[in-house]
Formats: sequence, C-alpha cells, structure tokens
Amino acid sequence: MRNHYEVLDALRFIAAAGVLLFHLAHWLNFRWFMPNAGIAVDFFFCLSGFVMVIAYQRKITSPSDLLPFFRIRILRLWPMIMLATLISASYLIAKGFMSTEAPTALMVLEAAGLSLISAPYMHAPESLGGPQVFPLNGPQFSLFFELFANAVWVVILIIFSRRLYLAICIVLVLFSVACLAYGYGGDTTENFWLGFPRVTGSFFLGILAGNLFKKDQAPTIWGQRLFWALLLLTLLVAVLPIPLGRIATLWTIAASPFLVILGARQKLPSRLNSAATFSGTLSYPIYTLHYPLFCWLNGIFVMIVQSQKGWLEAAILFPMIIAICYVVTIMIELPVMRMLRRVNAPAGKSVTENP
Repeated sequence: MRNHYEVLDALRFIAAAGVLLFHLAHWLNFRWFMPNAGIAVDFFFCLSGFVMVIAYQRKITSPSDLLPFFRIRILRLWPMIMLATLISASYLIAKGFMSTEAPTALMVLEAAGLSLISAPYMHAPESLGGPQVFPLNGPQFSLFFELFANAVWVVILIIFSRRLYLAICIVLVLFSVACLAYGYGGDTTENFWLGFPRVTGSFFLGILAGNLFKKDQAPTIWGQRLFWALLLLTLLVAVLPIPLGRIATLWTIAASPFLVILGARQKLPSRLNSAATFSGTLSYPIYTLHYPLFCWLNGIFVMIVQSQKGWLEAAILFPMIIAICYVVTIMIELPVMRMLRRVNAPAGKSVTENP
C-alpha cells in the first residue's frame, strides 16, 4: 500500500505559490490580482489533517504517545520558524539604524522571543508590525492554530477512539458553524479568536477525509476527471479578479476534502515523482519565509529604485523568493526531514508530513 502521495505534494506547492502571489499583490497594492487566493491557506489545513491521519493516527493510542507526537511536530516546524524570526528581526534592527520610526531593539527582541515559542503578541505596536499577532512573520499565526488543532485531534483519538467518527463530525460541525456564523481570521488582534474555528474546522475536514480514504482503492477514470475538474474550478475561484468573500470560503470547505482524497488516488508518471516530492518539501519554506524575505527584498528594491513598482517588483521578487527557499530547502529543510525519519524509526514510513 502507498504511503506517499506525489500529487498531494504538487498541490501543496501550488497552494504555497498561491499564498505568495496573494501576499505580493496585497503588499504591492494591486489587490485585484488573485483576491481569493487566501483559500490556499484553508486548503493547507485540510491537507495537513489528511496527512496527520495517514502518518500518525494508528500510532496514537494512549496518553504516553502525546509527548513523542508533539516532539516530532515541534522539531518539524521550529527550524523554519527560527530562521524566519532571525530574518525579520535582523531586518527591523537594520531598519532602526536608518529610521527613527523603527521599533527599538528591545521591542524586536521581545517579539522575537514570542515568535520563537510561537506565542501570539496580542498588542504589538504598529512600528513593529501590529496589529498582526505575529508581527515578525504574519503567516506564522496559522502554525499556532494548527498546533491547537493537532492537540484537539490527539485528545479525541485517545478519549473517543471507539466513537471516533462521531467525535470528528461533532467537532467539525461546531467549528464550521462558528466559522460561517462569525467569519474567519486569526492573524490580527481584532480577529484573533476567529482563527480557532477557521483552522480547526478546515483541519478536521482533512481528518474526516483521511478516515474515509481507502489506500487500496484503485484510481478510476471518473475519479481522475472529477479531480481535474475540482482543481481547475478551485484555481478559477482563486484567480478571479472579483473578491468572493464567503462564497470562496464555502467552496473551499466543500471542495478541499474531495480534492485531497481524489488527489491521493492519482498517480503521476514516474519521471515526475521526484520533482513533485521536492516541490512539496519546498512549500513549507516558501510559506514560512516569504514574509520576512519580502521585507528585506522590498526594502532593498525601494532603496535602489526609490519607490515600489508593483508588477515589476513582484515579477522580480517572486522568483527570488522561490530561489532562496530552494537553497534553504536543500541546506536545512531536507536535512531536518532526514533527521526526523531517523528519530521516527522504526516505523519506516515514507509519508511526507505536511506542516
């Protein structure tokens, strides 16, 4: 039976690239470009839930399994968090030498300390990056909430193992209703609490998908066609120049678990497997590092050109960020994953864990 799904790796890379493009358009003030691409973040959560089931569900049966699970999760996430924090902190400290409006070194150190333990900074000053709750790296909010969703899941696994489907559905319904009723957020002080239903709801969609997925079920031509249709429609939702708001969210809720299940059943030509697997590994550095890398690269670009240039700058920064993340993947991310495989022995599984 397969334990690695190259199509899911490719989807993870597409989602990471979509988030990068979405943020570049937002930061460089051409927000009509891919205004709905933020749905890629929610797809990440769903995909993460699916992979957690495949990789860990059978291994978590008692409270004694909690510490090893969270040790692996923290080891998996922390190197990129540390690197992102160092890049952002160095940028703000360098900025402090050139501007009186920059935060003090003490403020930066305080924010860095919170970032390194993935704790939200609830009232960060604007000069530091507030009102973002992770002012040194805005997208880090999703990692904080995902660890919360992981905790909810493992508690359910241990306490409600005999009624797992019922518990999953109850949690899924409660958090999804809360998300639809109150909206979603999580990245700023004002909408921080909305991150709990947003992330947990999407994560448990993936948990449900993982429990419904049958590894030994052969792909069908109709399943392949449905997968491509759902993928193309989801990409269309992301790139439409009209903000769709909750319509895009509802589509993500409806389509993501099917995309993940159908994607896991697809097979790529053997010559593409290595590239797809690497692209999945590359996705986490892209997602985690694109904000601090943008700060430095945008600062250098503006210093040279004396202004932001929108499309021109985005066209330069996008490949530069991908290239830097490629180097980071080779030098840091892949060695970390190899280490985790050794730590996680003797299981010997080849599932690529999604952050």
